[in-house]
Formats: sequence, C-alpha cells, structure tokens
Amino acid sequence: MVDSVVFLHGLGGSPLSWEAQTAALPANLQANAPWLHGLRPGRSGQNETFTLEAAARQVATTVEFDQGGHAALVGHSLGALVALRCALDRPELVDRLVLLGATADPPRSAMWLQSLLIRLLPKTGSAGWTKNAYALPSRKPDAQACRSTSGMCWPPPWCW
Repeated sequence: MVDSVVFLHGLGGSPLSWEAQTAALPANLQANAPWLHGLRPGRSGQNETFTLEAAARQVATTVEFDQGGHAALVGHSLGALVALRCALDRPELVDRLVLLGATADPPRSAMWLQSLLIRLLPKTGSAGWTKNAYALPSRKPDAQACRSTSGMCWPPPWCW
C-alpha cells in the first residue's frame, strides 16, 4: 500500500501545478511537490543548473528523508523524465510510477534545446513563492483574475 506520493512538475510548471491533486488526497496519504533541482526561481548565484541526474538525486533524497524511504512518483513532462530516472537509479525507493506526457528516450537535440531554454529562464522569484522548497504556498491565488488575464484554468504564479 502506498502511503506517500511525490508529484513532479514539468518545465514551466511549479509545485502549484499539483495543488488540486494534493488537496484531493486522503488525509492519511502524505504528499510532497518539490521544485525540480535547477528550476526553482530566485536561486541565482547558487549554481543550480538543471540536469536529469541532479534532479533525480534530489527526488531520491526527498523520498529517503521526507517520505519514509519509499513513495509513489507522479511526474508530468520533464517531471516524468525525472521520476523515470529516479526509478531506474534507485528502484528500492519507488513504490509506483505514474508518467504523464513523457518520452522514455528523448532525442539529444530536444534535451539540448530544453537545457538551453532552462538556462534562459529568469532566476528571480515571485513574492508569492514560499521559501520552503517542499511546501505549497498557503495563499490561494485569485482564480477569477487568472482567467480574465490569461484565459487559463490553473493559477500561474503571475496571477497572485
């Protein structure tokens, strides 16, 4: 039986991407939605560059120390690749694996382009982001403002 779940966001996403899922889980199921290593805003000067291996190591550490040594990994897009890498590197930590919108063997050119885009992302944080990398913000965004400005159903951080 699974007693903890780690949700991994995709490129351009954040731990907030999983807010609806974590809120809908039973109270006895521990949920965690960390920032992927190298993608957390506001980390300039800390030499955090995204690599699949570093992100998978960070997820393994999260599972070992925050999730009791085993968890189900749920990843979307880039988060799915990280979940898969973690499961391949540390299978003893992974109870279940749910991959959404991922490819098991992405072309080198796609990974190169993705790496370039990640380096170009701004490294400044938004006032609404929490300082704890593993906690979702407690302040709920204004969904109406999000829909009126972006046409999106989920709350992107610039709508806070």
